[in-house]
Parts: sequence; structure tokens; C-alpha cells
Amino acid sequence: MRYVGSSTTVDINYRYVVEHLIETLRNNPEFSVHIRGHVCCGPSYKISKRRAKNVYKILRRSGISENRISYKGYSDSLPFIFPEETEEDEMANRRVDFIIRKH
Repeated sequence: MRYVGSSTTVDINYRYVVEHLIETLRNNPEFSVHIRGHVCCGPSYKISKRRAKNVYKILRRSGISENRISYKGYSDSLPFIFPEETEEDEMANRRVDFIIRKH
């Protein structure tokens, strides 16, 4: 999922990704997920953590057990593109991604 600037709200255009994740978790109780929040352009653990936490909240409201979900803000420590030279590079690094594990 991508974000604009310092936004931490899940964009309506990416809600389908979260809905697919919820469906996957509901259909596979042996799966858990770690949600990772990211930013571009320098460190900001606060924003990256809020991005991840907002997705966590959506999953919890959808009935996914908290013992199957974790989240963390990774700031700018795991960029897709480095160095960032364009706005598109920055947009690629402003994101939330998921690590899905099978127990």
C-alpha cells in the first residue's frame, strides 16, 4: 500500500489489499501476519508505526485475533529504492507491507 506525504490513513484505493489479507487470514487460521510501516526521506518511526498500527486496527475490527497480528514501524530502514531521486522513488518507499507466516 502506498501513502502520500506523511499520511497514515489507508487510501481507499488500497483497501482491497487489506480486505484480501483479512480473507486470507480468515480462511487460513494457521497463518499470522507482521505488518511493517515505512517512510521515505529520513527517519520517522512515529509515522511508520502509525501506518502499521492503522492496518492492525482494521484487522482487529474485522475479528482477526490479536495473537495472530503484530506490527512495527521501520522508518526509512528498509527502502525499496535508494537513493531516492524522484517523487516516484519516495512514493515507493512510503508504504505498508506484510510478512505472512504459517505456524
